[in-house]
Amino acid sequence: MEPLDRSTIWPYESGEPGRFYYQRYAHPTGVATEEALGQLEGGEALLFPSGSGAITALVLAFCEPGQTIALAEGGYYGTALLFGALERWGLRFVEFDQTGPPPDGADLVWLEAPSNPFLTMPDF
Repeated sequence: MEPLDRSTIWPYESGEPGRFYYQRYAHPTGVATEEALGQLEGGEALLFPSGSGAITALVLAFCEPGQTIALAEGGYYGTALLFGALERWGLRFVEFDQTGPPPDGADLVWLEAPSNPFLTMPDF
């Protein structure tokens, strides 16, 4: 097991940044955890410091301006706020009852199972 490293900065090596130099970009504990999760899942893992950071990365990786996200209604309110903020970049979102089918024309369907706080479950 990798020991917990609480550092936020590490020394440069010969005046250049080494593998770890600033916690925001990578740190020993996070890298070890990503590697272990990747091995367990048979692929690669990427950790984020917050759920909203992970949501933003996924949406920006998979969506383009002009596309629509179908968002399960009744889920975490911060997700709808985030998607609303992304509208200025040409993404739009519509909320739908996740116990039924998503709306036609959705390019990405965002579910929350179970939703919080209503505990609705999507009909997979």
